[in-house]
Amino acid sequence: MRIGVDARLMHHHKAGISKYTWHLLQAFANLNLDDEFIIFQHREQREPILTRGNMRRATLYAPVHSRLEQYMLPLELLRFPLDLLHTTDFIQPLYARVPTVITVHDLAFLFYPAAPLPPTLIIHTDAEDTVVEVMKRTWAQHEKLVATLSAILRKYGLTNEALKMNLTRSIGVQRQEQVGHWYTAVNNDTVVEAERLADNSVDLIHTSIPFGNHYEYSPSKNDFGHNPTDEIFWQQMDFLTPHLLRVLKPGRIAAIHVKDRLLYGHQNGLGVMSIDPFSDDCVRNFRKHGFIYMGRITITTDVVRENNSTYRLTWSEMVKDGSKMGIGMPEYLSLIHISEPTRPY
Repeated sequence: MRIGVDARLMHHHKAGISKYTWHLLQAFANLNLDDEFIIFQHREQREPILTRGNMRRATLYAPVHSRLEQYMLPLELLRFPLDLLHTTDFIQPLYARVPTVITVHDLAFLFYPAAPLPPTLIIHTDAEDTVVEVMKRTWAQHEKLVATLSAILRKYGLTNEALKMNLTRSIGVQRQEQVGHWYTAVNNDTVVEAERLADNSVDLIHTSIPFGNHYEYSPSKNDFGHNPTDEIFWQQMDFLTPHLLRVLKPGRIAAIHVKDRLLYGHQNGLGVMSIDPFSDDCVRNFRKHGFIYMGRITITTDVVRENNSTYRLTWSEMVKDGSKMGIGMPEYLSLIHISEPTRPY
């Protein structure tokens, strides 16, 4: 069974409903179920809330606690072949195509219904006229968008044909190319496109490779993130890395953005959190194919934001048992190049 859990609210605050959602996901993880879980997160919460073989992160763009929410959710969820949806924040899609579990945290509104709200009055000075105009314009755009989405749902609904079109995995990529004055942008399978490049034709390679099986970026089986394990990911990289070596000019640099991965105790079977040295695996893969490792630049990250998504760096945990404390996880820019003919000095 494929179960989707709406955890978008966890990006905004960590108490109340968000804390409930965190413990719910932890409980699912500790049950060691065979089911697959898709954790829907806010678009700005880039790090997965939980990382485990049967749990993966997915992005939803529907705003939390907005009038757009119930209209956007049905459209966004078309991309995911769910068997069950669990919404943890009162709200379900306006049109749900799968069974839905809704967590209701209290029923106070039934006993104390809010009185009808009076018309909103905006009291402002002349200096704030521009701000008020922006507010009015934004609200008008909001009303127009709601009307457009409502019309789309009324006209097309959520048909089986639409579901099949959005949920079927694909093989192969339709190449697309956009050429500008200073650039050529290509959307294609990376390995296939790299094969087309001429030898010694690239001055700089700068990329952020997928972090093993951490993310799945598309339903295509050509997606580098479509892997059950990191080992199989590096097998895929073995098709790409030799081409990167071939096309990079001698003496030029490949700058690869990576970071190490946090593995929870239920993932690694050790009972405590550990770190997967993914950045070292990256260097190892490039060296295996002939690159020369030059070093890495450490990119500092916000420890507070990291703790908000992992709950492992709090002072309360420190005073309970400091031996379980980890460290903040930086990111890295690994600098790798290839040898060049000896230059006279």
